Amino acid sequence: MIDARKVLPRTSPLLTRPRRRTSDKRTGIEQANRWIDSVQQPTMIEGGCLCGKIRYRASGAPQGAGYCHCRSCRHHTGAPVAAFAVFTAEQVQWVSGQRTRYESSPGVFRGFCGECGTSMTFEANDGECDLVELHVSTLDSPETVPPNEHTHYGERISWLRLVDDSPRYPASMK
Repeated sequence: MIDARKVLPRTSPLLTRPRRRTSDKRTGIEQANRWIDSVQQPTMIEGGCLCGKIRYRASGAPQGAGYCHCRSCRHHTGAPVAAFAVFTAEQVQWVSGQRTRYESSPGVFRGFCGECGTSMTFEANDGECDLVELHVSTLDSPETVPPNEHTHYGERISWLRLVDDSPRYPASMK
């Protein structure tokens, strides 16, 4: 079994975020290990917008992946929940086109295609590094990065029922 502490950077949200015990009594490290073991970690991920004007490439394994139920993410995506794959800014290369960025709150940027409107990123600094959270729906192969947690679950739309055993956090992980 791969040990998450050895393959994920010490700043990974999967390791640094406080974890509550889940119903199956797994700790944060055990959950991270389970996530690593559950997916074949891609070494290169590519994706882009609907019209094809913007393309990106992310190298290495994502720092994590999760669902966000916050109102801001729902508004940005136009969906009842957003799914993200988390990378450091150094891991992401913009291959073609330039995304438009909107500062939705101080230090937080939402990236999208100015041509077709595709929501592409949530970008912020976690205190140690710049993070680019790519919308899983923009990946060429979204099934390679399954979400493994729910954040801002306290803000979820009440009629939305997602059936999984991923931990649910009422707010941000910070």
